[in-house]
Amino acid sequence: VQQGEQTRLAGFCTAEGAAERTLLTLPGEFGPRGRGGEGPELLTQPVSVQAGEGQASAEPGAVQPLPFTLEQLHALAWSLRYGADVALGPCDRLKDAVPAALALDAQPEDGGMRILVDLAGAGNPDVGAANVASINLAGAVELASIQGPLQAGSWAGPGSFALTEPVANDWACPGNYVMGQVLDRDGAPLAGVRIVMRDPWGNQAETRSKGGPNDYGQFDFPIWGDGAQDLTLTVVDEGGNPLSAPVAVPHKRDAASDTPCHHVVLRGG
Repeated sequence: VQQGEQTRLAGFCTAEGAAERTLLTLPGEFGPRGRGGEGPELLTQPVSVQAGEGQASAEPGAVQPLPFTLEQLHALAWSLRYGADVALGPCDRLKDAVPAALALDAQPEDGGMRILVDLAGAGNPDVGAANVASINLAGAVELASIQGPLQAGSWAGPGSFALTEPVANDWACPGNYVMGQVLDRDGAPLAGVRIVMRDPWGNQAETRSKGGPNDYGQFDFPIWGDGAQDLTLTVVDEGGNPLSAPVAVPHKRDAASDTPCHHVVLRGG
């Protein structure tokens, strides 16, 4: 990864003919994917694939599987930002996976990030975090480039949900809560929709929109901890795959969010 004058090693991607290395694996993965056995359900998102030598053709906007689960994308984003000796998966699929991973918890400092792979040095087993200067960026292949601050935009996949209005903050809670409602595309409340909330430390809580007569389509999460924090909500399917872009919910981060209650309205389905 190159940002301005700084360069850091984000990890290693797999390529034919590369030197063997001892690396950390992504969560939930044991051994190279696709070499027998069935792994976790893969994440799918809308991508545009161009036909070329060795590539299968696909219509623009066709849904192609990313070789990562949601948990693995979070680990990929962490490695891109902080760097580690991690096996990041196939080099030729990182171009699609990198923006998806970073958008899960978009950070302003991601702007100007360039992700490159030194294929010429892939056969050198001595290249690593201890000697980043040995990586040849002049001849490296650019996999992805984040030009400006990455914003978690609307999700375009089947059955997708999106934030209908900005997060509202007030004092109408019996404690610290994220409260919300899920609507269908016609604006009617939806019950049984699965929502996940993640805090900055990786702790995760899950709930479903309610089906009672007085709270149909509503959901709530208690906020544990009194300190300032950024929470992220994502609608997911039964396999844990995202059906929405991550929704950022700041808690006590500024004057506007310095309240115990935060309201979110999601629409889609």
